[in-house]
Amino acid sequence: MELKPADRPALQTDTGICITYGELREQIAEFRHAVRQRSFVFLLCENTPGAVIGYLGCLNAGAVPLLLNAELDETLLQEMYERYQPEYVWMPKKHAETWKPCNLSEKQNKADENINKSDEKNCTIGYEKAEYVLYQTEAPKCELHPELALLLATSGSTGSPKLVRLSRQNLESNALSIMEYLKLTESERAITCLPMQYTYGLSVMNSHFQAGACVLLTTSSVVQQQFWDYFKSAEGTSLVGVPYTYELFRRLHLFDDRTQKPGEQPWYQHLRYMTQAGGRLPEPLQQKVGTWAKEHDIKFVVMYGQTEATARMSYLPADHCLEKIGSIGIAIPGGTFHLEDVDPATGVGELIYEGPNVTLGMAECRADLSKGDERQGVLHTGDLARIDEDGFYYIAGRKKRFLKIFGIRVGLDECERILQKAYVEVDCEFVCVGTDDHLQIYTTDSTCAETAAELLADRLHISTRAVQAYYIAEIPKNASGKTQYNKLQDKVKE
Repeated sequence: MELKPADRPALQTDTGICITYGELREQIAEFRHAVRQRSFVFLLCENTPGAVIGYLGCLNAGAVPLLLNAELDETLLQEMYERYQPEYVWMPKKHAETWKPCNLSEKQNKADENINKSDEKNCTIGYEKAEYVLYQTEAPKCELHPELALLLATSGSTGSPKLVRLSRQNLESNALSIMEYLKLTESERAITCLPMQYTYGLSVMNSHFQAGACVLLTTSSVVQQQFWDYFKSAEGTSLVGVPYTYELFRRLHLFDDRTQKPGEQPWYQHLRYMTQAGGRLPEPLQQKVGTWAKEHDIKFVVMYGQTEATARMSYLPADHCLEKIGSIGIAIPGGTFHLEDVDPATGVGELIYEGPNVTLGMAECRADLSKGDERQGVLHTGDLARIDEDGFYYIAGRKKRFLKIFGIRVGLDECERILQKAYVEVDCEFVCVGTDDHLQIYTTDSTCAETAAELLADRLHISTRAVQAYYIAEIPKNASGKTQYNKLQDKVKE
């Protein structure tokens, strides 16, 4: 970012704000002086300039931010705060009246250039910028590993206490790789279709900043007309999304030119490419999108990744989109795949990825932030895959207990933890299972079964149509006490 021309637009909002790279560098420098070096920061994210300034400012200061959804349920947010005890919280001013961490020391004074900017305990606090405010807590200094640069929740929707630990090398290598295979240039204008605390959404920002391009910030949803009005007026050049996003695009008839009104500017007039990740895209929809993109000379790139690999591990080149439907493609530049424990009959084995974007490991408590690189560049994805004769990979199934509902990773164990905590006064059990479009709750209390689906959907910020609860008399278990998931539905029928 230091080498980008000062007058080139870096951020633009749908409210008319434009921040150049020169201005962004100045604002990052201001933020850098508001936090101690190697401090631990909770950053409550929106797709707004304030959140971006805080994120880049932390990286520049050597502070370590944990990116969280600014709309995260207050109970879950408080649990995260108590578990990890950040030294600072950078949050939207509008949320400061409804949630404040315990034991905060706040000073509303603006940053003063005469304030001591050394790494002393009483460095600048109460800094405000772009509708965000910085609080300093009374938490003790956190011991952070020298390589640690960023923390992301494995499931931002549930407020999972399990975090992914990322290094600066992880962020830089992944951004460079994406920039290379998408051939990003400074002329790109990428709109924020996804939240920045989501690893996919963050990778879009990082790769475009790396290219010296402009990021179009908006808090509008793709189903809102203002999103498309802004996309067209700002001359957006790309769209990204998870499978559910593309399903919404389909419902909006974006890939049906017959809905185009005579004389109206096409929504895709400046569109150069689209990318998709966050779960498997249904093959009929990939066929539809791929065909439309090819007819309009627009690249459509299907990708595969995990937060544990800083977002991306593979991509399906656009010219193979229709030829290799269902494939996750090939490893990104700098990375490699191989299969372990391959079944000779099916050719399916566990997918292993190696590359500089493989993260340091996980964290489940504050003390874990001092841990070093536990993966050494190797990631066991937990996914089962096969490879075809051309070297393209296909996901065959999952080993881990997590789903991707509307592109959001949801840990089933975490869902059970939330329900048990919500119904702590009730003597009952919960088991969660499901598919990528439907989560099922089984409980041994009939009253809980009436309310659990709505409660969990609210906590996950997903539609209640994607969650269903069932009452069963008992949870089926084997002799060793392990749940027999394949017998849950049979219990409903009893």
